[in-house]
Amino acid sequence: MTDVTQLKLDDGVRRLAATGVRGFLGVDPVTQNDALLAKVLSAREAHLFGWGDAVLGYAPNLDNPRQAEVATTSPDPSILAAFTEFLRCHRRYTSFVCVGGPPEALRGFRHAGRLRAHHFGGGRYHDVDVHVSTGREAPS
Repeated sequence: MTDVTQLKLDDGVRRLAATGVRGFLGVDPVTQNDALLAKVLSAREAHLFGWGDAVLGYAPNLDNPRQAEVATTSPDPSILAAFTEFLRCHRRYTSFVCVGGPPEALRGFRHAGRLRAHHFGGGRYHDVDVHVSTGREAPS
């Protein structure tokens, strides 16, 4: 497996838009253009990383400086686990929140609740699951 590499925002946005995922750190790369994605992610102080073909990202929780919202385009749980370990060690985060995301990637996260009618897509609002982790849980 390759190492995690921080991406410049524009490069990360282009890679993210090419993946076709939805709901990555609160943006929708399928329906939003690159300029809007960059603006929203920049406003959230988000950082994007590449790990092989996967795009990973985090945005700090401004109300809780030791917590970050994380997202991944990969269904591989070991990638998200390694990313949270990287953030725990190198960025000093102690807890992580993932809103939506590939369910199979969330092993090691526990289901904390559901945001009702949180995401609009396909002409209607959808519920989104929220998962939390300390970054120390092993994927099971």
